[in-house]
Amino acid sequence: MKTWAARVDGEILFQITGPNAEQLARAAAEQYGGVLVYREPEKPTEQNGWQLHGPWTEAE
Repeated sequence: MKTWAARVDGEILFQITGPNAEQLARAAAEQYGGVLVYREPEKPTEQNGWQLHGPWTEAE
């Protein structure tokens, strides 16, 4: 199961796992002007970085 999060200005603001996690993280990202990201828990921690979900980009 994916862990979903809202990332704002490069910081993880909100992260959640569960059946409605994507919708909740998306709402938080929209509310705070961030982006929706996710990561796969099956991967080792060293390789388990956050990935953008969708066609959005964020300012570096």
